[in-house]
Amino acid sequence: MSEQGMIEWEINENEIKKNVSWALEKSKLLHTELEEMNQYFPYFYLTLGPQTDFLHRHTCPNCGNLISFLPKGISCIYCQTTFSPYNDSLLAFIGQIPSLIGYVEDDDLESTKVIEGSRPFLYAVCKNLKDANPGEKKNILRYLLVAPGEGCVKVYFTPTVFALYPSNWPRSCPIIMVEEAYFKVLFGSSGYNYSDFHAYGGSGDLLTLCNYANWHSVTMRIAIQQRIVPKIVIDLIVADLLSIDKLNKVVNNLGTTVHSLYNWVGKSGRSEQLKKEYDKYVKL
Repeated sequence: MSEQGMIEWEINENEIKKNVSWALEKSKLLHTELEEMNQYFPYFYLTLGPQTDFLHRHTCPNCGNLISFLPKGISCIYCQTTFSPYNDSLLAFIGQIPSLIGYVEDDDLESTKVIEGSRPFLYAVCKNLKDANPGEKKNILRYLLVAPGEGCVKVYFTPTVFALYPSNWPRSCPIIMVEEAYFKVLFGSSGYNYSDFHAYGGSGDLLTLCNYANWHSVTMRIAIQQRIVPKIVIDLIVADLLSIDKLNKVVNNLGTTVHSLYNWVGKSGRSEQLKKEYDKYVKL
């Protein structure tokens, strides 16, 4: 989907093999990667760009739309301008992972009333929108999607995920990033460092997320599905607890820290412990 409406295109696998060395050497793996991502994450889009400043260099400089592997070659999906890839370009998927965060009475999030049963994070977001300057509002709204519900409007948190294949995939770890703004929208000026949320220096305005240690045995789909999706779930729990000033109390009760929580919760039975603590303060 672009500002000009819905655009459809067919991925040219041969064009990928011409420009991505590992894809040529491992054509079966490439086909598996494309099929899995299409099946499990159909709204992720295939593109390419240099890891350095990827955020600003993976789109068409003429119209700002996505560059992908079209039948005619590496081209803009909208204006059809063809491109030669940068020397250090990497194959990548870009897409959003939506999470329902609550309900409001109408789609003007700055003035609407939040409906009971919504996450505390949504109440905080709506308050932040009222207090924010125009630039901050624009940034926050990029992470929200509203959709009609039964007698209400549903609100989704929709962070964009940038999933890059290293040049020697699968011998090196997948590079999965989010914008720095992701954490600002979720946690505001919480006083925590990005590393507390397992995010580290990446590429320009993008931060790299911790990933699998055993990446050799998984596809990109599995890395996103089993590592990134659960992280966003935990991030929203953290954002809820921060919104009501209960995060420190909960992690102290669990005998852990904010940074360790992300690994702690993966151990057997601990997700139930976290849910029990969370439910003490949040009623959904």
